[in-house]
Amino acid sequence: MELARALNIGLKHCKNEIVARMDTDDISKPERCETQLKFLEEHPNIDMVGSYAAEFSENIEEIDDIKAVPQTYLEIVKFIKTRNPFNHPSVMYKKSKVLGIGGYKHFRGFEDYYLWIKMINNGLVVANVKKVLIYMRTTQEMFKRRGGMNYFKDMLTLANYLKKKNLMSPLEFYKFVSIRGVVILMPNRLRQMVYQTFLRKGKKIT
Repeated sequence: MELARALNIGLKHCKNEIVARMDTDDISKPERCETQLKFLEEHPNIDMVGSYAAEFSENIEEIDDIKAVPQTYLEIVKFIKTRNPFNHPSVMYKKSKVLGIGGYKHFRGFEDYYLWIKMINNGLVVANVKKVLIYMRTTQEMFKRRGGMNYFKDMLTLANYLKKKNLMSPLEFYKFVSIRGVVILMPNRLRQMVYQTFLRKGKKIT
């Protein structure tokens, strides 16, 4: 079954309006739901909120890196032109709003990224809290999935979609494709080093 279809089936079976996304191999902090629910209550105009994530390999007591993301709506709209502005397993959103725009769509390798684009283009308001609320497991297999010619083609499809929706200028499109393309097509070990050296914020944010 396609991932997007499975996500939509699961979403339709959720009984509550507020839905917290989660992956089976990741771990939420005890205060995650309380923090995000409080945020949504205090900001009723916001339709989805995510958070920072702490990445680990084996033990959550041994954090490898912090995956930071932009907080405000305007920062997210700017950031989405170059990178995914959300940690997918950290998001909490309003079910009716996501279903109202058609939910997830099959977009191999980028189902979540596509959804964020669609939300923004349909006038939904999104944000992130500057807190680590989830532990995300990283493996060699994860870095392998983010490389190779097939992943490059999927990324190119996503970039064309961003440009089509006027979230990316032609210059931004070529920058996006060229920089990400180099990283995607490099050897796996080198790609992992690039992610950990240039695309993470270290271990200081809690």
